[in-house]
Amino acid sequence: MRLHVVFWVWLLAEGALQTTKVTQLTDKPLADSRLYQFAELPNGIQVLNIQEEKTTQAAIAVSVRAGSMFEPKDLHGLAHFCEHMLFLGTRKFPDPTGFDTFLGEAGGGSNAYTDQETTVYYANFDSRVFNDAVDRFADFFAEPLFNRQFVEKEVHAIDSEHQKNLQSPARRVLQVLNYLANPESRVNSFATGNYETLIAEPKEQGRDIVDALRNYFERSHCPQHLRVVTVAPEPVEDQLQKVQHSFSTVRGSAPCFNQTFAEPPAWPPEQLSKFVVVEPSEARPALWLQFALPNLQKEFASKPLSYISYVIKYAGVASLQNSLKKEGLIQDLSSADSSTSAGTRFFVAMYLTTKGAKNMGHVMDLFFQYIAKMKHFGVNSDLYSSLADLSRFQFNWTQPDAPGEAAKDYAERMLRLPPSRLISGDTRIDHMDAKLVQNLLDLFTPQNLILAYIPSTKTNATFPEGSQVFNDKYMKLEYAVMPLQKRMPDAVKKWTSWLSYGPPSEGPKLPSAIKHIPKALDTSNMAAATPVHMAVSSPEAVASRVFGASPALLGNVSTDRLRVRSQKVWYRSGWKTTSPKVSIDVALRRYRAAHELEARAEDQLQLLIFERLFIRQITPLLADLTTTDQTVTISLDEGGLQLSFEAFAPVLPSLIEKFGVLFNSFHLNASQGLAPEFNWTKQELLDTYSAHPDLPAKYAVQAGKVLLTGDALSREESAAGLAQANPAAVMRSLGLLILSKPLALDALVMGNIDGKTAHRAVGQLIQSIEVPEWASPAPDEQRSLPGAPPIALPAQPVEVRARNPRHGDPNDVALVKILVGVATVESRAAFAAIGLILGNLMYSQLRTEEQLGYVVQGAVGSMSNVLYVAGLVQGTSRSADEMEAAIEGVFWDSLPKHLKNLTDADVDSYRKALVQQYLQPPSSIDEERKHFFGPVKHHGACFDLVGEVVRFANSSDFNKDLLVRSWSELMAPNRGWRWKVAVKYFGKGVPERPDSTATRLALQKRGVPEGALSQLVQEHEKTMLLKSADSAARMAISRGSAGGSEYFPTDLHCRRASPDRRSASFLARRTRRVAA
Repeated sequence: MRLHVVFWVWLLAEGALQTTKVTQLTDKPLADSRLYQFAELPNGIQVLNIQEEKTTQAAIAVSVRAGSMFEPKDLHGLAHFCEHMLFLGTRKFPDPTGFDTFLGEAGGGSNAYTDQETTVYYANFDSRVFNDAVDRFADFFAEPLFNRQFVEKEVHAIDSEHQKNLQSPARRVLQVLNYLANPESRVNSFATGNYETLIAEPKEQGRDIVDALRNYFERSHCPQHLRVVTVAPEPVEDQLQKVQHSFSTVRGSAPCFNQTFAEPPAWPPEQLSKFVVVEPSEARPALWLQFALPNLQKEFASKPLSYISYVIKYAGVASLQNSLKKEGLIQDLSSADSSTSAGTRFFVAMYLTTKGAKNMGHVMDLFFQYIAKMKHFGVNSDLYSSLADLSRFQFNWTQPDAPGEAAKDYAERMLRLPPSRLISGDTRIDHMDAKLVQNLLDLFTPQNLILAYIPSTKTNATFPEGSQVFNDKYMKLEYAVMPLQKRMPDAVKKWTSWLSYGPPSEGPKLPSAIKHIPKALDTSNMAAATPVHMAVSSPEAVASRVFGASPALLGNVSTDRLRVRSQKVWYRSGWKTTSPKVSIDVALRRYRAAHELEARAEDQLQLLIFERLFIRQITPLLADLTTTDQTVTISLDEGGLQLSFEAFAPVLPSLIEKFGVLFNSFHLNASQGLAPEFNWTKQELLDTYSAHPDLPAKYAVQAGKVLLTGDALSREESAAGLAQANPAAVMRSLGLLILSKPLALDALVMGNIDGKTAHRAVGQLIQSIEVPEWASPAPDEQRSLPGAPPIALPAQPVEVRARNPRHGDPNDVALVKILVGVATVESRAAFAAIGLILGNLMYSQLRTEEQLGYVVQGAVGSMSNVLYVAGLVQGTSRSADEMEAAIEGVFWDSLPKHLKNLTDADVDSYRKALVQQYLQPPSSIDEERKHFFGPVKHHGACFDLVGEVVRFANSSDFNKDLLVRSWSELMAPNRGWRWKVAVKYFGKGVPERPDSTATRLALQKRGVPEGALSQLVQEHEKTMLLKSADSAARMAISRGSAGGSEYFPTDLHCRRASPDRRSASFLARRTRRVAA
């Protein structure tokens, strides 16, 4: 028994002696040094406290055993509405923006989500404010205000969230599948809700939505339904004491929901064996398969669906997935499952090619051939056993999540898993139940299937004759339903016969047991050493405390096959986290000729197709290895070739050897017949560029990057370039554009490996790469190795005005980005602190108070080596022009006032929050690897940047004057105008741009001071207007007075400026001119 039980007795403030049962959870991964303690409070709340001694961040999460299935059937979205309203003030903390302000000052954030039977609320913050955070969070569940004045505003936010869901292919299909459930089951519902279901319809019915909300809250958010998780550096006993004190005020006052949804059954026979066609929203056609299974929530120990999912998704050479891809029928295949008390649903999703859409019957034939083989050959006990072995290995070396993610994840688990399995229950297979797996396979039949087809928007697909057509007023789509037997009678008969009597012998093959699962690993090099003989406060010491010692240079490796002009091979033994793996990252970057300004679009796209083709070729050949979490990735662009390996040291030599053979056999044979694969890959990319499944705000951010980042291409440019690509040019692209050029080799080896083996591995990899005979060496000419990717320097303010790229999406978007300049140690610290303030002000003012949209963000970020400040709003209640004025109001009014009113204590609080963020330890080896590989690619510069920023933040030079001056100089620079880039998307057509008078009036209303209005009007008049963001626009906006294009310097400032230069503003920047 790996469960240790003790009892603690706490004396509560009220003076009553109460007991709390406490359990120490010790069944945890070898890689997890955290302490876990489970408890149940006297009021019925269950608690998990997690101590992570080294963390500087803390987190809390509360899950509730209630969700959309618990809401009244005629009040769609009420549970989701409760999730939104809960954060808007409590009796003890009534300010609706108070919690956001508190978290902003503590470098944290909060969020929540609502599922069918679960709602989870969570927040992360500086560990220094743990006690206050727990107090505030507990009061949400004790005495929320549910203030009526925020009802309409918050419903508008939900409606905006719903609007962004309307174009999501997955949400559209899942909602239609929900509608096909038994009308009497709570599975059949519209869970998100919108303005119509939460305002309009209740008003028509004479219902008070706040009364309904309070009733739902009181009956669902009662103590016995709550689970609380905290993660902090404090001892678990102290955490529990704080949670018990704060959550003791949570008391149930109404009869609590105590129901399951097994009855009425969600999927009786009459609701199954259907063929559905769903109105499309993207160019890629798709097939979704749903099989109805019994509730498997209690089968976590045997995980029967892990076996089934592995076999279906297996991507080996003769697998179902690879067979479908080799025939050019699908682009991708995935599976997922969802369990509630109403049952389990198993999904298979296949994105089809054009050929696959025309041959849907053949796709399904191959699928049911495969299922029939799974059924008739029976459960492969060796494979099941190897999956169990792999699950145990993966569990033992699972990297703990960051505090916020860990709290959220465990809160949800606490509603499903017993305390003894909280840590292992979702990962480890503890016993095999082959009979249950076989019984579930017997349910994978046409009679238990709903087959949903989503055609491409590029076709004029019609609903099948004889189908029943429905119009969903909430999702604003049509779908058609008919019996599967009627739509595909011969196919259903054939599939049923295979399942009953056995499949044809041909077709895809089932996988065998998993090989290469490590048994016993030498871990002598697994832990990163902590450097000694360093001053405690030195940048090197500070950085090493967070990420461990910086890598050291190894000797050069042999590069006689490649034209390597310079090389640096770096090595660091061990991890700051815990893992037996090794990572190798190798970058071969070409030296650029002096006259090269930016890469040609056609070259970039040829290399992209080459990369995709190669990945397509090697994926099935390496499938057995990648199953054990050992990976090989390739990244290819006009700048060079990057290879990454993540594996176990004993496997590395054979893995590198196999990769070299595959790589050379592919790229040396430029004339190999890959025309079908080329066309499929090209079409996949074209479909990707034509689809817009994400939020329009995301595309605005992408447009901003394209306008400023050298070599970046718009989606339209990429699609146009792909149309010109041909197989011959693609297959020769690596040799001609990269390997024939002078190269710089930068490599980093980290992890559980010794230095000699690391050096040998890099040498083996470099020697395995051959240069084609037809790739003649590039002529020797003046070349240089580029530094940081260049960022365009705007010659004037810029504004893109365009239609929302998501067809039919009514949201407007405004992105306002102000460039700071090349980042320095000082500016990184100053603007990181300002970013904490800005994010909170933007959200509380424009989201919580004004409800301008579902997406409201304020942030400080960087592109390459250039800092920027940005505001982003997406919504339907205001136009993008009005959103821009609102963002400028925060920039010019709210933020300056906030900075002016800062006390010394406030500045110290932000300083500490900033430092704590920088000192937060990595939570994965991937985070460690990326931290060091960035400097490696810049020739070893900036390894100690974290330490430099922390040292500056802790100095007396980091003060209120610095923050005020930094913001003032950014907003009102000496040149008289800001490096401002705005991207505006309009949901209902692009309107005429407001003139200077209207702009001045809008800014005045937003509190912009009179002294700044003349500058902003001048910027308005000086602005270059664009209809799109692409490379041509980038060249235009950076066009200097002498006809060349200007870019920010590509220097990296890794050290604080010397004393004689500190008097100069760090916003003063040089530019470099590149001849046209």
